[in-house]
Amino acid sequence: NTEVLFGPGSVIYGSDAIGGVMSFQTLTPQFFVDDKPLITGKALTRYASANQEKTGHFDINVGWEKWALVTSFSSWDYDHLRQGSNGPEDYLKDYFVQRQDSTDVVITQEDPLLQIPTAYSQMNFMQKVRFKPNEAWDFQYGFHYSETSPYGRYDRHNRVRNGTARYAEWNYGPQKWMMNNLNIAHEGKNTFYDQMTLRLAQQSFEESRIDRSLNREDRSTQIENVEAYSVNLDFTKAFGSRHTLFFGAEYVLNDITSEGLITNISTGEVQKGASRYPQSD
Repeated sequence: NTEVLFGPGSVIYGSDAIGGVMSFQTLTPQFFVDDKPLITGKALTRYASANQEKTGHFDINVGWEKWALVTSFSSWDYDHLRQGSNGPEDYLKDYFVQRQDSTDVVITQEDPLLQIPTAYSQMNFMQKVRFKPNEAWDFQYGFHYSETSPYGRYDRHNRVRNGTARYAEWNYGPQKWMMNNLNIAHEGKNTFYDQMTLRLAQQSFEESRIDRSLNREDRSTQIENVEAYSVNLDFTKAFGSRHTLFFGAEYVLNDITSEGLITNISTGEVQKGASRYPQSD
């Protein structure tokens, strides 16, 4: 589910929500009903001719009295996009570069409307475990993983120099994201709070940029890794039927590692290059 909240939401959602919030709610494990284990799920496939899209998804929920599990997997595969035939010729790129026998070769496309390279694929996986020992406590652990294939940056491949392609390579490496998330909720109904929620999260990000000029042997690679840690503690307390107080605290740490490499594609020699970002946290 997706919810869009307009206006400042920093009190509840953190400093980045100063202009509004897009809240994405993933699947929540559900417990059994009528004293019988609950097993539900769904699956879908999709095909689109515009870019030969092939999509697949399935998820399954298994719930007992105090424990529940949900597993979700999605996969996407896209071929190159094809642009419309009505538009400025400046947008056309009727060639692509291919490495053949240690030489960069500029190949003329049979279909000048095909945007090469724009193809890529992606997979998402999610596993959640929920434990609710009584009406007051609710524990949820979630594992998330997402990864794309390498893919080309089309606007850079569209650049020319001396009447031919500017780059032999300009690609993004695989983008990877992993998150471990523990959510603990307590219905207190006491003097200090009605509800308390503690969220602990660890995230790992990786992305990279790879480029090489036409007929050059030096390939530049920039790799970025971010380890993100967060602790979020929220409380709510109602005063009568008209007033509710929201209060809490949050700590976030981002540990950033950025590395630059220059690789000679003929000899395999690797040396340090310029990184995209400074080392920081």
